[in-house]
Amino acid sequence: MSPRLPTLALAVLLLANSADAQERRRVEIGGLGRYTFFDDSWLYENAFGGGGRLGVHLIPWLLVEADATLTSTVGWADDQVRHIPIHVYLVYNRPVGRPFDLRVGAGYVHNEYDQRLSGADNGLAGLLAVQVWLFDLIALRVDGTADFMPAPANRTETNWHFGLQAGLSFGIGHVAGPPSQKPPVVTGSPAPSSPHGS
Repeated sequence: MSPRLPTLALAVLLLANSADAQERRRVEIGGLGRYTFFDDSWLYENAFGGGGRLGVHLIPWLLVEADATLTSTVGWADDQVRHIPIHVYLVYNRPVGRPFDLRVGAGYVHNEYDQRLSGADNGLAGLLAVQVWLFDLIALRVDGTADFMPAPANRTETNWHFGLQAGLSFGIGHVAGPPSQKPPVVTGSPAPSSPHGS
């Protein structure tokens, strides 16, 4: 699948809801735990895994984000298998009142499967996340993800994998929001003098 994903339409639709004038971190890095709900056709046991993420703000309310995780689970023949999903998202960030951010993303997923017959596939990815800033540079984040593979590696018709993720994010640097609008200062002007004097 071409990496030119049909996600620009989502970004354009969200332009109208620009974020307020809060500061946002220019770069965010973090670790996360993930619980994966595998498509039934794989006959994999749903399982926990872990990994990391990196996000870069293009502007205060839009960032590019990537994550990768590793999950070990049990396959259809009771053998240990590994699943490695790699996501790249375009993410809309909307502050909803300090200290909460709401994030919606769409993008690309690449899956690696390590089993008796190793394989890989690609698909479309969606993300919905809530981020809570605990301190100035540290945030707690909870995500829900959905991955759709139209031509899966196990050669079934289509695949869906779902995930729940949680972890900490660390901000590095700042990107400032638009300048705040201050009311103009009105100063009094001297009253005009009477043409007849006093």
